Amino acid sequence: MLTALSLCGWLVSAMSRMVKDCILVRHGIAVEPDGWEGAEENRPLTEKGKRRARQAAEGLAALGCEPTHLFTSPYVRAYDTARLLRAVIRPTLKVETREELAVGAKPERLVTLLRTLSSNAVVVCVGMNLSLVKL
Repeated sequence: MLTALSLCGWLVSAMSRMVKDCILVRHGIAVEPDGWEGAEENRPLTEKGKRRARQAAEGLAALGCEPTHLFTSPYVRAYDTARLLRAVIRPTLKVETREELAVGAKPERLVTLLRTLSSNAVVVCVGMNLSLVKL
C-alpha cells in the first residue's frame, strides 16, 4: 500500500526525469456548496478567492516563474484560477483544460502527460483539492 509520502516521493522522482518544474496549485476559494444551486463543477470562485489567486500569481511572478504550460481541471473554479494566474504570470500562455486533473483522475495519468513534455518544460497545474492531495 502506498502512503501519501511514498506516492509523493514516487511522483517527484518520476517528474524529475520529465519536466524542469511542475507547480501544483489548488483553485482559489469557491462559493460554499450549500450556497450554490448549480452543478458542482460550475461552482465559482468568491471575490476573496479571485483576490487570493491574483496574490498567488504575483508571488509566482516575483519568484520568476515562467511557465511553458498551464494545465487546469475542467471545474470552473480551477479554470478561473488558471486564467487569473495567466493574466499576471504570462498573459499569452494558453490555458489547457485537462482531464488528467479532473476529480477522480489517477495520478499516473498526470505523470503520463508530463512525460510527453520536453525536459525544460515549466508546468503549472491548477486542480481540485481532492485530486492534488492524491499527488
